[in-house]
Amino acid sequence: RFTIDFLELDEEEARQKLKNRELTGFVQVPENFVDSVAHGDNVPADYITINAPESFGSVITGEITQTVSGLITSSQNAMDCMFEVAKMSGKKDNLRSYIDEMTLLYADQILGRENTFNISNIGVADSVSTGGYYICGILMFLLLLWGISCNRILIKKNYAMAKTLYSRGIKTGSQIFCEYFGYFIITLITFLVFGLIFGLVLSNNSFGVRELQSADVIESIGFVFKIIPVIVMIAAMQMMLYEMASGTVNAILLQFLVAVVLGYVSGCFYPNNFFPEIMQKITAVLPSGVGFAFLRKAISGISVMREFLISGIYTVIFLCFAILIREYKMAGDEK
Repeated sequence: RFTIDFLELDEEEARQKLKNRELTGFVQVPENFVDSVAHGDNVPADYITINAPESFGSVITGEITQTVSGLITSSQNAMDCMFEVAKMSGKKDNLRSYIDEMTLLYADQILGRENTFNISNIGVADSVSTGGYYICGILMFLLLLWGISCNRILIKKNYAMAKTLYSRGIKTGSQIFCEYFGYFIITLITFLVFGLIFGLVLSNNSFGVRELQSADVIESIGFVFKIIPVIVMIAAMQMMLYEMASGTVNAILLQFLVAVVLGYVSGCFYPNNFFPEIMQKITAVLPSGVGFAFLRKAISGISVMREFLISGIYTVIFLCFAILIREYKMAGDEK
């Protein structure tokens, strides 16, 4: 009732305002519509909107028209049923008073909207508030970008050292794992420092975010330990990307593009329920989507077992691909 205005216009004026985008849509009520409802006839009223992609306003008005249509149909059915019951029970003498009483009852129930629904604020996704959602989004995007800052230790200009180690009995898998473990430790320590700083800030102000109320340094550092599976997975993905790229510029560009694309489609910038449903299903199983869901559920205290298992599977896949890519490149250098 606070966001929608109802105007009474003739059809030509309504169509012109609709073309000018001054209206979201209009309902074309046929003649004798109220009489037809009263007599049990189903004469439909048409809801007309512009042929364009749905906006928030058009979605809301579409929902309202469907609700009103259901109310009218249900009211008609109830009136017809009352007529039949009155005929069968022989109480036709007071039928008019019954109609008046029932009409007032429906009016009271329909217009008393504050008693119709209970409002429950469940948040944007996974019971997380809007503020909590975007904190998780920023953290996820920062984690995706973090690989760029470690390009000095992960970029391979040549594989001379790798070949030397291989000749000394240190296989490719061991090399990848040791390099990955070192990168993971650096990443974990860095985010623990971020958690410490964040906890010190939160000890004085929660910024109105529900999930951050009463948070302190211990809880912030504990949250970093809680999301270690996500850090492990993203670090493995970035390790694989560095093995795929050749040269500093190519590696950094690849890391940046992957971070931006995955962050965008996974909803780090704004909720991904604006995307088509098929894309939402796809992004939900991407590494960034799984990691983002892990963060949201972790901050709201929901079970993360599904995301934990998927993160582990992704980590193994990324590391296996990193090993295969390095072996392929080493073999190519020998040829």
